[in-house]
Amino acid sequence: MKRILLRSKTTPLDIFDPVTFIEYDKSGTNLGNLLYQHAVYKHLSHETQNITINNNSVNLKRVDYINNNYDHFVVPLANAFRPSYEKNLKKLTEFIKMLDIPVTIVGVGAQTDSEFNFDNLNKINSTVKEFLSVVFDKGSSIGVRGEGTKAYIEELGFYNKAEVIGCPSLFTFPENIRNMDKKDVLPTNAKLALNLSVTGPQAAFSNHLNNFEKIFKHNYYFYDDVYYIPQETRSLELLTYGVAKRKGIEHGMLDPRLSKILFTEDKIKFFLNSYSWFEFFKSRDFTFGTRLHGCIASLVAGTPAMLFAHDSRTLEIARHFKLPYLELNRINEVLDASEIYNNIDLSPMKTIYQENLSKYSSFLRSNGLETIVDNDENMKIFDEKISDEHRQLIVTPLQMNQKSIGERLHWLKQNYDFKLSKRQNV
Repeated sequence: MKRILLRSKTTPLDIFDPVTFIEYDKSGTNLGNLLYQHAVYKHLSHETQNITINNNSVNLKRVDYINNNYDHFVVPLANAFRPSYEKNLKKLTEFIKMLDIPVTIVGVGAQTDSEFNFDNLNKINSTVKEFLSVVFDKGSSIGVRGEGTKAYIEELGFYNKAEVIGCPSLFTFPENIRNMDKKDVLPTNAKLALNLSVTGPQAAFSNHLNNFEKIFKHNYYFYDDVYYIPQETRSLELLTYGVAKRKGIEHGMLDPRLSKILFTEDKIKFFLNSYSWFEFFKSRDFTFGTRLHGCIASLVAGTPAMLFAHDSRTLEIARHFKLPYLELNRINEVLDASEIYNNIDLSPMKTIYQENLSKYSSFLRSNGLETIVDNDENMKIFDEKISDEHRQLIVTPLQMNQKSIGERLHWLKQNYDFKLSKRQNV
């Protein structure tokens, strides 16, 4: 049996309470990471392979152990070619350099502005080149998220090396994509889910994020059944503890008054497992926003979504998969959900989907990895391992009732015990 070491903080089979999720940073500060990591875990869950996750560790002291106990290191990545990730990329490069086993990079991307101006990445070019050299010198392959990233890699001098495979998260439930449909018009009583990017280093090249605030606000107040779906760990801290320990702006460009209303009206949901995220979206009619994986989660659950693309990262995925998307820098007006919904055409995505899936499965197999991604029966067998508890791992705002207060007191005690044990083990 092939022993695979997978770069991931969690598996879809894990169950965590909010305190453990926060203190061990199980999402890598962004819930979107769970989607592509869990997808790859599922896709590689072939009967001939045994998967162990590494908690994203690049501990050089464990290299000998890994070389002796694993046969393949699989590295799902997202927008790793960006200035704010350079330190992490250097560590990963050094780690891979010392490995004797095959390494496969799955879904890495470059991030710049929506014009794909890669001059913005000049200061990290040498770091990215070193990473690529180390990977290619091992005869390993790199699957990239889109044509933009492939062009960037070629600008650095690596031709015919990268394969465009998109993001693995879009292959989590192939049947849902194939069978997705939309109504002729959005019902006036539609159940909506909205998402919004936060400001900070990851949004350094994002264009016109503030354009979306008015759209968000209008639709929240106009429709009765609207939920905001955050992805940052700061949001989970607020929901769990009532305060956030991490610095930064909580809800991107949102008016603080609206942020408060979202909490007091119980209109926020945070998910501790990718399957609880999918389960919620099954109950929605429509999702839209600026978060790439927030929209992908909806699509793979079978619910139409519209992505407001705002940088190269979001655009290249949208274009590769032909997702429904609008370019945020071209929008200067407030759009109603019904207008946005009317702009959705699912047929291009569905038409090219099987071709994209075949490219992805071929990429995995060409790297010596078996996959179940193109076997619907085996994919369903994996999903049967997911319990009702997995599907209900959701945190909502504190409500002044006995059950909600009791949960928070329990979580706060866990946090205290966690901190105490850390001090005692120093």
